[in-house]
Amino acid sequence: GGETAMGGKLAYFPGTAGMSVVDSASLELGSDFEIELSGYFSEGICVSKNDAIVISTDSSDTISVFYSGSLDQQSISGRTLNYVYNNIWNAQTFTPSYSGYLTAVSLEGERVGTITGNATVYIYATAEGKPTGSVLTSASFVANTWSTSEAWHDIVFNSPIYLEAGTVYSIVLAVPGGTSSSNGIIWRIQTSDVYDGGTFLTSANSGSSWTVQTKDASFKAYISAAILSAEISQPENIVSVTLSGGTTSLYINGVLADSVAYAGSIADNANSWIIGADDSMPYLYYAKITVGGVLRGSWGWQYATTFTDLSGNSNDATPSFRTTTTDADVSVSVISYTAYNQSAFVTGEDDEAVEIVTDDDIGEMPDGWYGDLHPENLPGGQAISDFLENMDFPPAFFWYSLVYLGAAIITMVSLGLTSELLPCAAAGLIWQIFFCAIIGTAWWVLLPEGIIIIGEMVNRKLASY
Repeated sequence: GGETAMGGKLAYFPGTAGMSVVDSASLELGSDFEIELSGYFSEGICVSKNDAIVISTDSSDTISVFYSGSLDQQSISGRTLNYVYNNIWNAQTFTPSYSGYLTAVSLEGERVGTITGNATVYIYATAEGKPTGSVLTSASFVANTWSTSEAWHDIVFNSPIYLEAGTVYSIVLAVPGGTSSSNGIIWRIQTSDVYDGGTFLTSANSGSSWTVQTKDASFKAYISAAILSAEISQPENIVSVTLSGGTTSLYINGVLADSVAYAGSIADNANSWIIGADDSMPYLYYAKITVGGVLRGSWGWQYATTFTDLSGNSNDATPSFRTTTTDADVSVSVISYTAYNQSAFVTGEDDEAVEIVTDDDIGEMPDGWYGDLHPENLPGGQAISDFLENMDFPPAFFWYSLVYLGAAIITMVSLGLTSELLPCAAAGLIWQIFFCAIIGTAWWVLLPEGIIIIGEMVNRKLASY
């Protein structure tokens, strides 16, 4: 972060949590909107308003757009009471029928007694029918907010996770603030294994080990399928998603990449906008949201703890990354570098300003006139080049001089022996062809001898008449 007087583009680095914009009526998309992002697209969720819209990129450089999640998997009408508290955890595995983002789950149950702190729903991968690995995503809620009457409770994930069709995943419920079956959460379960896509599990040690039960918990899983998708050929892009006139479209750098008829509108909910989370965009030049043809939100880098909405609608963004502080203990070293632009300083008299010469002021080098030499193809050639480089003498000067001077000497010797122009030119040509083929001398060096040979042959032809 920080301020700069540079005239170039400014980019910010959203980091893990990106920046958030609190929901407002002016940012509800409806059926006529445009979302535009400019920056570097990596892998992850670039924009999300949970249970409304997700724009993401994956490891195959495909950018996809997902709209409101729909119910995909469920097991309902649980009648048996099962208690979750302290180190007693419960889990239910499930299998998505299509690939997409898991935006929310619903659990059937109720609260008993008084519970302190939060309860958490985790999503895990599954191996051998049991939760395994690291947490894929999670959502917490105040445990005491659950009613004491049986009901369905929605748990919405602020960071939706992409699930593959046909792969088994686990929903895990933990209530660490519960103390006993008199102060915990009841997750309703079936009396038999009625759900074919998974099963119910219990743990008595906070998920360290699991026991598979021949039952199923009551749950619903909401997954959002891809509406639009297209490959990106380069990491830095301007991506635009639109919905207008019953058609939703995806544009990449101003070019239509995908479109489909979409008669509905985007869900209106109170979830916040999250932009650039999970390192999905290592840098972002700007983000804009237009609704009904009117710019409703516009954000770019600002030297402030809050990014003011440049559209004037007060939809300010809160960055999760630092913008106005610095580290005194950070050091950096240059590992390698590549010239971005060739330039030079030209000075004149003392009272004259320094002139900077850039690539735009330098003529282009003709293609094919100079090439890389390969003296290593000649016995002892590399040793000669290494010796010259150690002496700070350009090896190319030596090799081109050898080609020209050697050809000149051979030409003069041939002329002295034969007194004929054609043989001496041919001798010089053979010498140069050898070096062109062996060490890569540019073929244009053959031009002088070639002209002499052609001229002499024409002269002899004319003299024969």
